[in-house]
Amino acid sequence: MPRKKDPTFEAALARLDTLTHILQSPDTPLADALAAYEESCRLLDFCETALHDAEQKLSVWENGRLNALVLDETGAHTND
Repeated sequence: MPRKKDPTFEAALARLDTLTHILQSPDTPLADALAAYEESCRLLDFCETALHDAEQKLSVWENGRLNALVLDETGAHTND
C-alpha cells in the first residue's frame, strides 16, 4: 500500500496546533484523545526531522568566509 505523502512543515505545525486544542479540551473522549496524541507524535517526529534537515543546509558567514553551520549538542552555534 503506498504511503501517504508527507505534509509540508507548515501544514504539520498547523495540524499540531489543532491537535493541541483537541487534547486540551475536557470534552474530548479518551479514544479521540489517544488518536490525537498518536498523530501528534508522528507529526512532531516529522517536524523535528524537517528542522534538522534544514539546519544541515544552512550556512553562516564568518570572518569573510561562508562556512557550514555547526551546532553543539545544545543547538548553539560553534566556531568549528
